[in-house]
Amino acid sequence: MHSAAVFDGKMWLMGGGVYDTNFPQNTVVDHHDVWCSSDGERWRQVTAAAPWAPRRFHSSAVFDDKLWVVAGYHQGNRNDVWFSSDGRDWHEARSATPWAVRHAPACLAFGGRLWLMGGYGDTLYNDIWTYGESGSD
Repeated sequence: MHSAAVFDGKMWLMGGGVYDTNFPQNTVVDHHDVWCSSDGERWRQVTAAAPWAPRRFHSSAVFDDKLWVVAGYHQGNRNDVWFSSDGRDWHEARSATPWAVRHAPACLAFGGRLWLMGGYGDTLYNDIWTYGESGSD
């Protein structure tokens, strides 16, 4: 339920959730931590608390020489967009996007734009949005 990306010669893990089966209804604990590793064996926590809300079922990508965290779920679906050039200092690119709140979208970088596709919110979405220097389309 976390997201992962390869950036700056390292593997990155961002956020995610953990089911606790010891409690009724599989209580979920969401995280907003960021970890990296250059070898997959030794991991370093870059931050225990990024400024974006804890979340799971979000998406991440590398775009414009930055890590990006998009959408996800924490006490409801989200549609915020965050970026970082070092995994520690995060900046909100958009707090309200033109697309509906959602979790589990696909997100990738292509053709100088960040692409967001599908996901699940009030319904199963099959829409496609792009984000780049000229804003969202």
